[in-house]
Amino acid sequence: MSKFEFGIAVCETFTAIDRFEWQAIDKLRLMRDNHYYKDGGYFSFEDYCENELTKHGGYRRVRDLLSAKKVVDTLPEELREKIIKPSQTRSLLRLVKTPDKLHEAVAIAAQENPFPLPQTLLKQYNLSHQKLNAP
Repeated sequence: MSKFEFGIAVCETFTAIDRFEWQAIDKLRLMRDNHYYKDGGYFSFEDYCENELTKHGGYRRVRDLLSAKKVVDTLPEELREKIIKPSQTRSLLRLVKTPDKLHEAVAIAAQENPFPLPQTLLKQYNLSHQKLNAP
């Protein structure tokens, strides 16, 4: 395997990890919404996560992942593809209640970089937030 092929293989692996993370979020949401955790003897989704998913970050990580999905679901279809991993949404969660600001921040960041990093998204949030609070 050449260095170039090896580099491609590494990128493909990371892409697969991102895809599997989104799939896990969908499954977690189904489990929570349909109360499947009760079949395992748990009274709450949080209790299930803390006991069964501890090695994966427990309820805190699950909550972060579900919050990421909430951010993506708030975006219009054409901007959803700009968020390629849940970690990109952490700085944007507070904008879910103001979808226009969220859309603007992601759109501006995507213009600068088609696949913005979390820092770029946060920068755009801060800039749009400053504009709205300016006298």
